[in-house]
Amino acid sequence: MYGEKLSVAGFFGSFPDIVSDDGDHQYTIDKKKAYAEYPDTRAIALQDRFGGWIRDDVKMVNDTNADQVTASDQAIREARNRVDGVKDVVPIYVRPDTEDSNTLQNNNTAISNYANNQIAKWVQKGGIDKEWDAYVKKVSEPTLGLDANIEIWQKWYDKYTK
Repeated sequence: MYGEKLSVAGFFGSFPDIVSDDGDHQYTIDKKKAYAEYPDTRAIALQDRFGGWIRDDVKMVNDTNADQVTASDQAIREARNRVDGVKDVVPIYVRPDTEDSNTLQNNNTAISNYANNQIAKWVQKGGIDKEWDAYVKKVSEPTLGLDANIEIWQKWYDKYTK
């Protein structure tokens, strides 16, 4: 499943119908065939459910999706490079226990219900400038659980990173 050619075929399409093997870890995508079925998307073959691995030294010619990803990545690269993956964010390996996870989920539901309804109201009727301070005050109320969520995440962050 993780072989180079199998991964390329799984991600971009079958050989030789969609992708040609140019040798020396280079492959060319036939754009007319690859994007013919779904011209409104960039996802082809199994890209949205891919289970392989394409090494960094593999070169894909006509990979329009990679061009778009690279362009959008370059726009934020400088800012992202200043982010410390441990000190500035909660690392992905930090996992609260079941009790705290349930509390987080319940609080997130309450926060999201209020916030999404308020945002929908602003989109439909406006008023964000006049109502912003009240919105921030409401989101910060203990009944919605934002402060409790921050405390829980801080506890687990400290446990895993100190």
